Amino acid sequence: VEPPGGYYGFHWYGRAKLANLAYTLDLAARLDGTGVSVFAADPGGAATDMTNGTMADPKIVSPALRLMWPLVRRTFARSTSGPASVAAKPSVFAASDDSLSGRTGLVIGARGTPVAPLRAATDPRIARAVRRLSERHAPLATA
Repeated sequence: VEPPGGYYGFHWYGRAKLANLAYTLDLAARLDGTGVSVFAADPGGAATDMTNGTMADPKIVSPALRLMWPLVRRTFARSTSGPASVAAKPSVFAASDDSLSGRTGLVIGARGTPVAPLRAATDPRIARAVRRLSERHAPLATA
């Protein structure tokens, strides 16, 4: 969960996304049978001015990726992203679509349909590590 090495925000952003997904899937498993539905919404990338600014920031992106971003950006914009309104689709679907009633533990992908989770997010060791970090940094009192 916490790899060694230098700090670039983009790398840690990816690690945080993995941790969120692992936690969400673990929570869905722990709450299975309670009537509570738990979903992860993966919007994919959003081609926005914020994305362009982020990818140019030396505190966030490694020098090699910053250098390649002008080339990568075109492919990114065509293939994996869209405007923010498109990126919102998975979250809106997860929150409101009746077809998800009674289901839990799904990852809703960029097209607003269930997709397979990243294999690393289903690794029980990662789920345990994320749960330990969460309990240490944000303990919840039990009733």
